[in-house]
Amino acid sequence: MFADGIDWQTFAIAFQDLQIKYGDSEISIQALEIQEDGTLAIRIYVPSETDRSELLERFERDYQAAISALDKQYRSKFNVGDEQICQYRQHSTDLLELVNWARKRSPF
Repeated sequence: MFADGIDWQTFAIAFQDLQIKYGDSEISIQALEIQEDGTLAIRIYVPSETDRSELLERFERDYQAAISALDKQYRSKFNVGDEQICQYRQHSTDLLELVNWARKRSPF
């Protein structure tokens, strides 16, 4: 659940890391849903033998770590402040960004 928006680039990194860490299990995105309050819910398929709470905890930790790493990178590499990072993050929450990202990565 992402109540404050989502950074799709960071999500992709954290999700791919999760898939690598749980390599023996097939983990995939089933659906994206926007709740009435604007919260984005991402439904993920996880095999029944997988510890879901551990997986969720690991994903949240990896996602937050990736957000922090990107913030540091933007600050040092591009010499930007909180306002510019906030603007970038707002741009990254756009669902259209996900569609464009997926289209670019598609082998078809």
